[in-house]
Amino acid sequence: MKNGVGSISFIRFGIDNIPNTLNLVAEDGSVDYNRVTFFSDASYAGLISYAQTIGSSGKFSLGGNLKIIHRSTGKFAKSWGFGTDLGLRYQGNHWIYGVNIRDITTTYNSWTFNFTDDEKLVLALNDNEIPVQSSEITLPRILSGAAYKNNYKKIGYLIEGNLVFSTDGRKSALISGKNFAIEPSLGIELDYVKRVFLRFGVNNIQKVKSITDPENTDIELLPTVGLGLKLGRLHVDYALSNIGSVSGVLVSHIFSARLDFYPKPKQP
Repeated sequence: MKNGVGSISFIRFGIDNIPNTLNLVAEDGSVDYNRVTFFSDASYAGLISYAQTIGSSGKFSLGGNLKIIHRSTGKFAKSWGFGTDLGLRYQGNHWIYGVNIRDITTTYNSWTFNFTDDEKLVLALNDNEIPVQSSEITLPRILSGAAYKNNYKKIGYLIEGNLVFSTDGRKSALISGKNFAIEPSLGIELDYVKRVFLRFGVNNIQKVKSITDPENTDIELLPTVGLGLKLGRLHVDYALSNIGSVSGVLVSHIFSARLDFYPKPKQP
């Protein structure tokens, strides 16, 4: 379709080499570290996306995607789910505005679990609940953002701010109520001739209980830094989150690659 673009994406987020100590203690009560195995906890998503320019000005675009989600925790637990996202974007000469509704239809994940009789016994002896089957529901969230971009000679820059509105009423969010929560994020991108990109950001700004005074709360945030390269039709990006381990979560390394298939411009 004219003035439209489509894409197919595959995403994986995971933690690898998690020790499985369910069989650490042998039948005779001895501790045998050779019985420790390792597994991964990972989330996978496949997305089919399409966006289309709307209106005569060419500044508005509307798009969405269908996503299939698979999660796996070793051989112990697996889930499958699906969902839909929808987005609207305005792009002027310098200002960009956007609204994205994630999981607009509510995303459902159905979990199944698999434990041997020996593993169930170990879990029961340690007062752990043994799951059988469950469903996970992700409620819709609205992401709104604004960005300003410009250039100074060969250096380009983009500054953006975003607000995430969710309906789960998470008390850890910076602004929250009974049935809503608002989470802000900030980002800056610098580029050199649109080929090399350097990015900085702050997200996951939330309230946590103070370690020194549990009656009070502290503000916790997640700083990130990233690097991008544009090599013809290939885009390669890397991001490092939780710089300096200032947040309570682990450091994450995020790699991504994108290949464009747009037609080459016709030679005059």
